[in-house]
Amino acid sequence: MVGNVSPLEKTEAPGQENPGIEAGCPNNGKIFETAIARGIGMQPQIRPAKQADFDQVFRLFKQLWPNKELDAKAQLEVFGRSLASATDLLVCMEDQHQIIGFASMLILNNFWQESKIAYVTTLIIDERYRGRGRGKQLLQYLLDEAGRNGCKKVELDSGFHREAAHKFYVSMGFEKRAYLFSRDL
Repeated sequence: MVGNVSPLEKTEAPGQENPGIEAGCPNNGKIFETAIARGIGMQPQIRPAKQADFDQVFRLFKQLWPNKELDAKAQLEVFGRSLASATDLLVCMEDQHQIIGFASMLILNNFWQESKIAYVTTLIIDERYRGRGRGKQLLQYLLDEAGRNGCKKVELDSGFHREAAHKFYVSMGFEKRAYLFSRDL
């Protein structure tokens, strides 16, 4: 539990409600039903991740880190620990029962900010769905969750070679302000 709100509580982002079939729709709702069946005008849903999502999320990890040999067992252990953590938030973006995006974020205390901050540890959109605003939707969801959890700031890191991602983060209001130092143990 983070503050009074658990980061794993199910919440719906604005505009993510299920539209259902509206009364008074032409042809007794058949046009709207057909649009739903085809996914026309439908927005992917963002929901808390669950253990059963791991295989589809792991497929996305392979897209994010194509040159890294991933250990599925180790990734599954991290996934399980994160799901069980009171300070980790894992969410999936789903389109017609297919996971097309995944994000993870930590809520932590930070002395420099004199507050809680959120740290985005993972943000992935399936390469087939990029360029359609899905990354923006998923990151905005995280920003909203951070605000609901009383965070003063949201931070993330990104590899030097991910220049398109850097432009995206700047367009979302992030600024470059520090170097990340890392050391193997």
